[in-house]
Amino acid sequence: RELLGGLLWLARNVGIGIAYAVSILSRCMHRPSAIAWEAALHTLHYAYHRREEGIVFRSDGNLAPICFYDSGHSQNLITHKSQYGFIVYWGGGPAVWKSKRHDHVGLHSSEDEYMALSHAFRQVAGMRHLLVDMGYGHLVKAPTPMIGDNRNATSWGREQMITDGNRHIDR
Repeated sequence: RELLGGLLWLARNVGIGIAYAVSILSRCMHRPSAIAWEAALHTLHYAYHRREEGIVFRSDGNLAPICFYDSGHSQNLITHKSQYGFIVYWGGGPAVWKSKRHDHVGLHSSEDEYMALSHAFRQVAGMRHLLVDMGYGHLVKAPTPMIGDNRNATSWGREQMITDGNRHIDR
């Protein structure tokens, strides 16, 4: 548990590459096993050998934010809740990221992707407001690209359309 606490700090603050592994390891902490211990040591080993790498923001990087999001579907056969994640790049580096399990069970992959888009959008909106408040509103005059791999979720997010696949989603 102490090892996982240290890995959690890394994943939340500097080690974006271990966020998913730490999320999965956190689920094992109510009853840690030898397999979970080995996986935690492997994650620590991975982080240690990449300790010189880090998040770098550059003035020649993308000055307007861009977001990538994704979600699985029916990954957990017990709770049926899927894992989602997103990352917002700004200035050539990751400014905001998250990898977490959905709070609700999606009926299909498009709904899970739409929920991931919703979580990512709230972070992007907050970042856009922060940039405007800091006096960098010129960087967010254009819409922020939100890039995902599900065509249905993308069209649901872009247009106010009601279809057979999304009429049950409370907006």
